[in-house]
Amino acid sequence: MLAGTTLWGGGLIGTLALGRIIDWIGFTRVLVTAFLVAGVTTAAIGNPMVTASPVAILVSIGVTGFAIIGGQPE
Repeated sequence: MLAGTTLWGGGLIGTLALGRIIDWIGFTRVLVTAFLVAGVTTAAIGNPMVTASPVAILVSIGVTGFAIIGGQPE
């Protein structure tokens, strides 16, 4: 339950932050960058070095939500 809340919380913050950046830089550049970050953080969730720490897992999940959910504000 905490992981799901962290994902959506990161998405909420990402929508607010990336929406402003999209207005400033442009949708395509922000979307590509956000999805690249999301790919790295999604892979990090399964990395044994990250799974050793519950805080690191939650940070990875939050950044993934920030990038995936926040990167699609429309």
